[in-house]
Amino acid sequence: MKQATFRILGGAIGAAVYWLIYAVTDLPVYDYWITFILLMIVGIYSAEKAYLRYYGK
Repeated sequence: MKQATFRILGGAIGAAVYWLIYAVTDLPVYDYWITFILLMIVGIYSAEKAYLRYYGK
C-alpha cells in the first residue's frame, strides 16, 4: 500500500470520530472547527507513523 493511502485512511478515521463527536455533543461552532482540525492532524500523523513502522522509510 502506498503512503498516500494511509494518509487518506487516517483522514477518514479522523472525520468519522469528528462526526461522532458532532452527533453526540452540543458545542459552539468554533469548537467543532478546532476539533475537526485537530482530529485531521492526529489521524493523518498516526497513519503516517503506522506506514513508516510497517513499511520503513
